[in-house]
Amino acid sequence: MSQPPIVDINSNVYTVSYKEARGRGYSYLQSFSKEGKENWRIKLEGVLTLPVLSSDGEIVLLLNNTSGWIEKTQVITVTQK
Repeated sequence: MSQPPIVDINSNVYTVSYKEARGRGYSYLQSFSKEGKENWRIKLEGVLTLPVLSSDGEIVLLLNNTSGWIEKTQVITVTQK
């Protein structure tokens, strides 16, 4: 994990991790049940920041990605179902 995990009101745990492969960096946002079973995983190119859980259950984080000489920052929002 590259950031501390966060936990929602249903005891789901969310983690962010980072891995480099072939000169590219990839981040993973993962959700786990309170029993430790993976609920889902999202893979994105770039570095994800610490996730924040909003009051309406959305996960909000930043994705920093460098393309050539340009650094791009995106806000990523994941809506819980």
